[in-house]
Amino acid sequence: MKARPGRGRRFLLPLILFLLLVPVSAHSQSRPMPPMPPRVEEGNKRIWVVHVEFALPEEMVGAAVHYVPPRGYGGYGSLWIATQLIRDDAWYYDELDPGRVEDLLGGHLVSKESQWGGGRVGLTRRLSREFYAFGGLGLMRSHNYLRYEGVNLPIAGPNGSIWIDDPDRDTLRFILEAGLVYYTEGGIAFLLGLGLPPAGVSIGMGFGTRL
Repeated sequence: MKARPGRGRRFLLPLILFLLLVPVSAHSQSRPMPPMPPRVEEGNKRIWVVHVEFALPEEMVGAAVHYVPPRGYGGYGSLWIATQLIRDDAWYYDELDPGRVEDLLGGHLVSKESQWGGGRVGLTRRLSREFYAFGGLGLMRSHNYLRYEGVNLPIAGPNGSIWIDDPDRDTLRFILEAGLVYYTEGGIAFLLGLGLPPAGVSIGMGFGTRL
């Protein structure tokens, strides 16, 4: 039988393509894959936080600003005032002394009260991504009062109660405090602090830059 013309050409073209593609495929498989770029881990950022704080047993409210760098020491400052102001009481008399109240007006001493306020400054230190510590020194000042009952005054409170200034009216005191803050990814901070009297225990909540 005679071969049909062009039958060999039909198989020749696929054979040529096969011979050309096999070396190219083998070469591409032999080349190593390019290395993946290293994953960039974002480090700790500096933190700015504004806190609102409350203190017990001396009832005070305070506001603080904390700066915490990624490494090393930062700083903070706070201001505090008493939450109950006796001076706003209708039965406060600033011109009476204890001798006059007891001898002439018949009053008897019930209690001594102090209203504290002041400021504190100190250092902050990053402990981890979520925690940082703070500690510092404060200067607190109090206005001291005496409360009497049974006073014979036309204008007096229940049971004849009045407030007057303590003879030792003002008290200055240095205090030490330290505390810990938990800082969340969302920028919310929770504070717990301890200090010498009258600082006592302080709790607070703050808002600042995100981690």
